[in-house]
Amino acid sequence: MECLQNKESFLHMIKEISSDLAKPLRQKILMSHRSLNDCCFEGDLDQSSAHFGYYIENEIKAIATLLASKTSQLPSSKKMFRLRGMAVDTEYRGQNIGRKLIEKLEEYVKIQNGDLIWCDARIGAFDFYKKLGFKKIGESYEVPHAGIHYFMFKNLKT
Repeated sequence: MECLQNKESFLHMIKEISSDLAKPLRQKILMSHRSLNDCCFEGDLDQSSAHFGYYIENEIKAIATLLASKTSQLPSSKKMFRLRGMAVDTEYRGQNIGRKLIEKLEEYVKIQNGDLIWCDARIGAFDFYKKLGFKKIGESYEVPHAGIHYFMFKNLKT
């Protein structure tokens, strides 16, 4: 368990969680059309997958999943990770929680000797990812039950 390194309350922390702990917020924000038990991603239980929760006062208020996964959209890198299920509880948006969670994911990817994160970004999150240095490839596309998305990536090589 690792606390955030800033001046926020000690009650804010980001830690690795199980996929089951991510399901309630996935359902609430991303998959309201599914039952709680169906709020899973292919690869959730793979050993190479990691799930993170942003806790405020012992409650998860933001989540994200990383899957070790390549994509044909990008040239091969030494190790790519796919970002899935990024969600911040509605009442906590605009408080830099998402940015802090992405920063933690980037640290994790680097520790895993990864060099790139990619995602299917919802149209409403496009500006968020762009501000964090993600780049778009191609045109928008429809994801069933999830709306319009863009393919985005961030190279972490320094």
